[in-house]
Amino acid sequence: MIFEVNLDATKALLRLDKGYKRMLYTAVAAVNDTARAVQAAERDQLTRAFTVRKREFLMKQVKLFRAGFDIPNVGNRWEARVGIGIGKPVGGSPLLLPAFETGAVRGGAKGGGVAIPVVGGARPAQAASVPEALFIQRLQLRRTTRGRPRKNAKPAKAGTAVRKGLLGTYQLPGVGIFQRTVGKVARLLYAFKPTRRLPARLEFYRTAKRVVEQQFARNVQRQVNESFARHG
Repeated sequence: MIFEVNLDATKALLRLDKGYKRMLYTAVAAVNDTARAVQAAERDQLTRAFTVRKREFLMKQVKLFRAGFDIPNVGNRWEARVGIGIGKPVGGSPLLLPAFETGAVRGGAKGGGVAIPVVGGARPAQAASVPEALFIQRLQLRRTTRGRPRKNAKPAKAGTAVRKGLLGTYQLPGVGIFQRTVGKVARLLYAFKPTRRLPARLEFYRTAKRVVEQQFARNVQRQVNESFARHG
């Protein structure tokens, strides 16, 4: 989303000494003030809309590129950018957060189902993160078949293949990932869903629009007044 803003109020600064330069700096300052307010509001919206388990990581994903002068390899930039995960890509899996803006349908990796951590299984509690030892990649699930193969046995039928992994885990196709516990009781760690529609709860655009409409004109006026006070 691009907001085009009106900076006519800064033209009054042309009456000052070095007025054109002061007008440009005042305009950039007002844009940056508003962008920082958008960034703060977006971070606050995340904490209200989601159960935030890794706050520091999530807050860093709401990034701000400020407008400014003489930026290395860029030159002068007359716009500020605020976005989720813009700039340097996040290592590993793509960031899922932007999909919550429109309520996208999430499919499984490599065409498979979506593994949902079960509370009381892989996820100790709703507000807790999945322990690293129970990350699916860490379980090292490998393809096998039920039981021991007999000599000259026919190939296993479709649907009988399972995957076994570390910590007593095993995966049943189309069902989920289980873990054997004391007494050979199995608990469900992850449940498989073919697809999952994510709720449209991010409200990134709505939040940004509200902040720009409420604060930009006010920021321009304040910056102009301060410039007159310093140089007028």
